[in-house]
Amino acid sequence: MSGAALPSLLDPDRVLFASDMHLDDRHPALVERFLTELAARLQATPASGSTLFLLGDLFEYWIGDDAVGPAAQRLAALLHGFAGQGGQVFLIDSPLPGQPGHTTYSQRCGATLLTDPTVVEIAGQRVLLSHGDPLCTDDVPYQQWRAQCRQPAWQAALL
Repeated sequence: MSGAALPSLLDPDRVLFASDMHLDDRHPALVERFLTELAARLQATPASGSTLFLLGDLFEYWIGDDAVGPAAQRLAALLHGFAGQGGQVFLIDSPLPGQPGHTTYSQRCGATLLTDPTVVEIAGQRVLLSHGDPLCTDDVPYQQWRAQCRQPAWQAALL
């Protein structure tokens, strides 16, 4: 986990989760629907004391923090606004290395990047948060791809 220790979240009604949105600029209607729904949920939940966890696969593909498309920019602005009003935003993901000194996507969102898995406490209960990709063990081709794309040498060659 990056940043400070996770808070103990007392009110489960002020904790929001989203996962596997696979936002893609090639599908603007779906991006619009998700962003509209998320904005409505965030407005209905007072930001101060509220927490949003995004548990992975925000976008259909991600080649690094220095190549942020329109959907990613809009989501970052929405999340940054929520964080600026006192909400907490946490992202679970495996970041690709970006250009030195370049703002990371989690920073653009006003978010804290968490490792996968992460344990939080909500209303006195320990809760394991994970995107779950490592648990897809029957999908051998995907696990091979996942292992390859997380290799620093492979990432450096791509970037």
